[in-house]
Formats: sequence, C-alpha cells, structure tokens
Amino acid sequence: MADAQHLPQGRSQAGDRHLNSHETRDNLVAGTRLRYQFYGSPRRCTDYDGAELATSRTAVVIKPHARNKTGGTGNQLLYAERREVWVNLLAPLGSRVLIDTGGQPIQARTRSH
Repeated sequence: MADAQHLPQGRSQAGDRHLNSHETRDNLVAGTRLRYQFYGSPRRCTDYDGAELATSRTAVVIKPHARNKTGGTGNQLLYAERREVWVNLLAPLGSRVLIDTGGQPIQARTRSH
C-alpha cells in the first residue's frame, strides 16, 4: 500500500447502544466522503478524531485514530460501542475494495451527492 495519510477532517460519533455480533455496519460512500462504522472503545473513554488511509489501485485500508480520554486506566476495553468516523478519500472508491485493519473486506453502500 502507498500514500498513507492522516485525515484530520474525519469526525467521530459514538452510537448510544452496543452492537451484537449479528448486527451490520452501515458504511457509506458519497463521492469522496466515507462514513466508516466499527466497534470501538466507549465514547466516555476514547475520541476517534479521524482515520489513516493506505490506498492502492485496488484497495483502501482504513485505520481509525483513537485518542484516550481516561489517562490510560485500561477500562475502555471492557466493552465496545458502535463508533464511526468520516474521512475524505483522495479519489472516489470506485471498484477498489475497502479493508479494515484486520485485513477483512468491508461492505459500503454508495450514495450519490
């Protein structure tokens, strides 16, 4: 992968409920804007202030940036909440595959502007 970039324009919002393993994420691509939903540390413990992207001709890997708000107490790993970040892609996703940090492909629906 090449062109890894930190995109500080992403914003984070945590869901107010926990996701069960059978629930789906609603990842959305609108032009070059991407909403990525993932399981993350609870809002009271962590802010997600954007994501790092590694891009190639065939794939985009997304890694949310976490900022610990608890001073490293460790309790942020006791459970996970639905979290999301918005990022700007350098070019539309097109036929490239979106991949999470675990190497798994992620489905994303496309919406026109």
